Amino acid sequence: MTDAKLPRVHFECINPILRVENMQASLQFYVNALGFENASWGTEDFTSLTRDGTGMYLCRGGQGQGRAWIWVGVDDVEKLHQE
Repeated sequence: MTDAKLPRVHFECINPILRVENMQASLQFYVNALGFENASWGTEDFTSLTRDGTGMYLCRGGQGQGRAWIWVGVDDVEKLHQE
């Protein structure tokens, strides 16, 4: 339970990280069919896609072990843990 007197931790973002087998085919779908923009720093193994102020990551191969995972960005993870 949080103390009402303390400011809460600010969440920067929560982004899914989707595991893909074929980065080029995945980019073809998300960029060309759905209108996402690929990050300029993206590689064949990892990239970020954005659209309308939202985002997600694509990860090829080993990370995620066949499952999706998420990125939770906060300004102070220790403080969040205390909350």
